[in-house]
Amino acid sequence: MGLGALELLAPAQLARLIGVADTPRNRLALRALGARELVAGAGLLVPRRPGRWPWSRVAGDVVDLALLAGILASNRRNRGARTTGALAVVAGVTAVDL
Repeated sequence: MGLGALELLAPAQLARLIGVADTPRNRLALRALGARELVAGAGLLVPRRPGRWPWSRVAGDVVDLALLAGILASNRRNRGARTTGALAVVAGVTAVDL
């Protein structure tokens, strides 16, 4: 839920941290991803039907991986260590979520 709050409240700073261009479109995308993270996190805290929420996290992780991979593939300027590091972190989180 901490990542979701960061994406929602400080998308420009997070974009710079992970090596993504700080554009209005990217800030909007990060806010949407943050909202998704918060909903998934809240769902994990609800005792009813707990089995569905972890899979929503895995699906979200796959979306995050695809977006980061797309950034690396589409723009040579963004092929930096920061974006690669973010991709590795999300891959690790996906493994834990699985």
